[in-house]
Amino acid sequence: MSDDPRARRLARGLLALLAGLALLAGHDPVGWGWAGLVALVPLLLLARDCARDPRPLRAGLAWGTLAGYAFFLPLLWWIQYVELVALPLLPLTQAVFVGVFVAVLARWGDRRGRAALAMVAWVGLEWLRSQVPFDGGFPWGLLGYTQATGGPLLEAARTVGVFGVSLLLVATALAVEAALARGARAWRANAQPAQRLRPLPQGEAVGRAVTPPLGAVLAVLALGVLLQGEAPEPTGETLDIAAVQGFDDVSGPRGELSGAEVIAQAYEESTLELARSAEGPPELTVWPESAQQADALTDDPAAAGLRESLQRSLAALEGGALLTGMREDGPTEDTFYNTLHALEDGEVQDRYVKRDLVPFGEYIPYRPLFEWYPALDRVGSDAIPGDEPGVFDLAGAQVGGIICFEAIYPATVRDAVDAGAQVLVTATNNSIFGPTVASDQHIATSQLRAVETGRWVVHAALTGRSALIAPDGTVHERTDVFTEDLIRADVPLVEGTTVAQGIGDAVGWVSALLAGGGVAWLLIEGVRGRRGGPAGVAAPD
Repeated sequence: MSDDPRARRLARGLLALLAGLALLAGHDPVGWGWAGLVALVPLLLLARDCARDPRPLRAGLAWGTLAGYAFFLPLLWWIQYVELVALPLLPLTQAVFVGVFVAVLARWGDRRGRAALAMVAWVGLEWLRSQVPFDGGFPWGLLGYTQATGGPLLEAARTVGVFGVSLLLVATALAVEAALARGARAWRANAQPAQRLRPLPQGEAVGRAVTPPLGAVLAVLALGVLLQGEAPEPTGETLDIAAVQGFDDVSGPRGELSGAEVIAQAYEESTLELARSAEGPPELTVWPESAQQADALTDDPAAAGLRESLQRSLAALEGGALLTGMREDGPTEDTFYNTLHALEDGEVQDRYVKRDLVPFGEYIPYRPLFEWYPALDRVGSDAIPGDEPGVFDLAGAQVGGIICFEAIYPATVRDAVDAGAQVLVTATNNSIFGPTVASDQHIATSQLRAVETGRWVVHAALTGRSALIAPDGTVHERTDVFTEDLIRADVPLVEGTTVAQGIGDAVGWVSALLAGGGVAWLLIEGVRGRRGGPAGVAAPD
């Protein structure tokens, strides 16, 4: 790059923007799965340039955060439908993690071990943002999710999980970056005849230089194939499941009915139609999150309409099982529970309370800090999380219940499988996100959970998109948004486990530990440099 400060700032700004767009390309709405293999290349180049700055740590943090914001702002654009204040704040909290990654690499410079540090730092930071700054973190947009949209490394998640897939993707990006750097050096060197008696043709010179790192890309892809392993064998039994997407209009006229009654009526009508189909009632009918927006199981006169609608639906199912989302009042006026209720033979069999809550949607993190903001009145109550996995014994099968946002947490889904789930149901709302790509991004998380656990996943949405996902991550059915629709299939039951189910998030937290060791080494070097340590050791920023 040019030594002119303004030109350098412009170049870094463009590189940061390119880095953000490259990361975005692997996720919906772009959805280029193969882009995940090279998504980090611009970010790695940005870190290399920031390493030349007199203050590499500050430069890396600033430009890296800008790159992260260029990624997370369009990725999470749909959050404005939940709460406008979250649109600038939530992407910023995530972008800082990208800034830290670039800062660490910039401060490391060209020391040995840069590639290893880059791999563990990226994956370690992905794991860390799955823990903080909110309760449970916000692991949306992990690099590994790019493979759900057609990438070649998706099934490696069966062995190493989503964090392991991210690690493989960082390795490919490092190899591509090395190929670019070696190719550029070879081009420049070969273009100077004074340094070579017989210069090679430029194409041959560059080709010789880039062959080793491009070979490394092929090696990583081959490793990804080897890591796919075999999915657990089905038991031979199936469960006839129907996911009802029965509501198509969140803003239409309601007349004298409440919003909860309108939705309940829509689901009753769809369920009656399902029961009258040629196949008859299914063994298990799924109503998604928010299908019951108030407690329909109480004796409260205000819930009489909901209760009667539910009873008519149960009668039509002729004893078949029903799994329905339901909002229940909490112990105080400003709290509630987001639940799944399992009913069979007209009776409540079990109940699951959502464990991982949506920040700025189901609760306001650090609410006292934002009390001055009037828009928070739209989220006037906070959900209370549960503490047990949801597995229901329904129609002779063990059904794992996941509510909406929980699908992005590998550990939550693993808990359901450890508790005996033979098939997984993700019950979600998504209507509040409008006609955005949030539903598609959400399905991508269910695809990774299907591969990691070796289970079929029924992704059931209030207004779309609903989907049926196989253990290899393939989406067999997908509905449109804001349409009344139905997914019904004889879903194979699975009892075996995958390697990823056994190792859990080990790739993530081990990477975080190793990256922490690298940061500690930099701190020690910096202290030694300030105290007049060995020559050549730079003082920290």
